[in-house]
Amino acid sequence: MARSFPLRLARAVAGSVRDAVARRTAPPVVLAVREERLTRLAPSVLADLHERVVTAERERVPGVLVVVDDPGGGVAVVVADARSSAREVQVFGIEDRESATVALTRHGFRPESTRVTLRDGAPEADGEPVAVAHVTAANVEALGALVAPLAGRLAVGGVLVTEAADPARLAAVEAAFVGTDVRYVRQAQLHVVREG
Repeated sequence: MARSFPLRLARAVAGSVRDAVARRTAPPVVLAVREERLTRLAPSVLADLHERVVTAERERVPGVLVVVDDPGGGVAVVVADARSSAREVQVFGIEDRESATVALTRHGFRPESTRVTLRDGAPEADGEPVAVAHVTAANVEALGALVAPLAGRLAVGGVLVTEAADPARLAAVEAAFVGTDVRYVRQAQLHVVREG
């Protein structure tokens, strides 16, 4: 137990530093969705995700962009803003569809005309390749169930971003990618990069 407190403290300090840097360097959309309280995710998480989408666009990674469990629509706004193409953004698990639609529209992304699709339920294992996905889940079981169908769809060069700070969440993510050539990168959240 004595070892875990210093580790938690070090992670908290590192997270605070990342967030302070992100507030100064993040794209304006990140600061806007945080100010409007469209998401509880930290600025560093949103800035990392924005950069992952920009990189996927630049490197022409094939596939759609996926956002799972985004109650306020803030993550969908960040992802839609980061894309430079007409690539589709699929948003799953929206609790308040009307609020999310208003948030997206206010930021210039009318769902019916900008290839941002609000979908019921969870992503399925069959479907288009995925270039970048962001998954939020309330618990370990939900995380495993949401990541598993996306693991097989992640394109080479694609990235799945999720919160996996504790060992149980990390194990759920790793279980979904067994037998897949991936690299795990720890940033503000865990980034699982498909390599082959």
